[in-house]
Amino acid sequence: MSVNKWPGILSLVLFVASSNALAEINKSTLLGSVQNALTLNPKTQANTLRLQAMLEEVQKQKSSKYPTAYLKAGVYRSAQSKGAESSAYRSREVSVGVDWAIFEPSRKFRIQEAQCDYKQQEAEYNATNPRISNTQGELAGLVVNNYIALVRIESSIKKHLKMKDILSYYLKAAKNEDEISRINRSIRLVDIDLKELDFKFDSAKKTYLFLVTVSPPETFEKMDDSIRTLIIPEFEDEALRVAMQKSPEIRTAELRIECMNLSYRGDKRDTLLPRVNVGASTSRGRENDVYSRVGMPVRSSQVYLEISKSFNVGDSSGLNKKSLEISAARKDLEGVISDLKADLSQYYPRTNNFIGIITEHEADLAEIEAQINELLKKIQGGGSIDVVFGIDLLNSFDSASSTVIDYKQGLLETKFLIQKRIGTLFDQLKP
Repeated sequence: MSVNKWPGILSLVLFVASSNALAEINKSTLLGSVQNALTLNPKTQANTLRLQAMLEEVQKQKSSKYPTAYLKAGVYRSAQSKGAESSAYRSREVSVGVDWAIFEPSRKFRIQEAQCDYKQQEAEYNATNPRISNTQGELAGLVVNNYIALVRIESSIKKHLKMKDILSYYLKAAKNEDEISRINRSIRLVDIDLKELDFKFDSAKKTYLFLVTVSPPETFEKMDDSIRTLIIPEFEDEALRVAMQKSPEIRTAELRIECMNLSYRGDKRDTLLPRVNVGASTSRGRENDVYSRVGMPVRSSQVYLEISKSFNVGDSSGLNKKSLEISAARKDLEGVISDLKADLSQYYPRTNNFIGIITEHEADLAEIEAQINELLKKIQGGGSIDVVFGIDLLNSFDSASSTVIDYKQGLLETKFLIQKRIGTLFDQLKP
C-alpha cells in the first residue's frame, strides 16, 4: 500500500507562500500554530536579524571596490639638531585625498565568500539537526509535538466524558447493588483520569504559549485532519532525490565546502599576486619655528601608483591547512547523505506499517462501538444488559481508542520527520 493512498491520510504542508497567504491560515490548525511560532518567537526573530547583519557584511565587501576618501587635520611639532645648532618647528596642516585599490587579488573571492556565508547560515537556521539549537526546524518540531499532545489530551478528555456518560446510562440498567457498585467504581476511575488529563492539558497549553508566544486556540484541529494535509513523496527513492536538492543539512554541508573553497582561492591569489593602489592627495598648512610667530604657508600635492606584495613563510602552511579542511568537509557531506539514507530507510517502512495497523485497529474499534451502541439501545428500550460485560466492553473501547491514536500520532510524527529531513518543510516559507 502506498504512503499517500490510504483513505484519510494525505498531507501536511506546514508553510505558505507569502505574508498575504499567512493571513488566510486558520490559526487554530497545526499549520497556523507553526507559522505563528516562526513569525513571533524571539529566537527565530533573532536569527532573522543575524541574517540581516550578514547581508550588511556582503555589502561591506562589495564596497571595497570603490575608492576611499579621507580628510585629515593636525598640529605637529618637530625638532632637529646639526652639530651645535638645533631648531624646533611647529606646523598646522589640513589634507584631503583619495586612495583606490584598483587591483586586489582576493576581492572577488571575498565578496563571493561573504555571500556564501550568508547562504550557509540561512541553511543552518532552517536545519532540523537536533545538535543545532534555536533553528526554525527545531522550533517547528517542538510546536508540532506540543500541538499533537494537546490534540491527544483533548481527544482523551472527550473520550473519558463519553465513557462517563455511558456508565451513567448503565446505571439505569443495574439490577442490584453489586452492579451499581461496579459502575460507580468505574465512574470514579474515569473522574481520576479526567483530573490528571486536565492537569496535563493546562501544562501543555503553557508550553504552547511559551513556544508560539500567543494563547492556544479554543479548539484544535483533529489529528486526522492534520494527517490528511501532510504531503511527502510517495516512495523512498523519490524522497532521496528531493532531499539531495532541498535538505537543509545537505545544503549546509555543500555550502560549507563552497565557502571554504572560496576562502582558499582568495588566500592563494593573495600569496601570488600584488595589490595595486592609485591615489592623490593635497595638503595646506603653515609652518614656523617655535621662537617665531611668523609662519610660512606650506602646500603640497601628490599623485601615486603603488604596487605592493607581502611575503610570509607561513602562507603555504595556511593554504595546506585549508586544503585539508576542505577534504574533511567533503567527508562530512558524505556522512550527512549516508545518515539521511539510513533515516529514510526506516521512516518509509514505518509509515506504511502505521497505515496498515491503523486500518486494522479502526475496524476493531468500530466493532466495539457498535456493540456498545447495541447495549445502549437495549437500555433505552427498557431491556436488561450484562453490566459486567458492558464495563469490559467499555474498557476495550478505552484501550482500542488509545491504540488507534497512538498509531495515528506515530504516523503523523513520522511523516513530519520525513518532510523535515528531505527539506520540503520550508519550501514555501518566506522570511
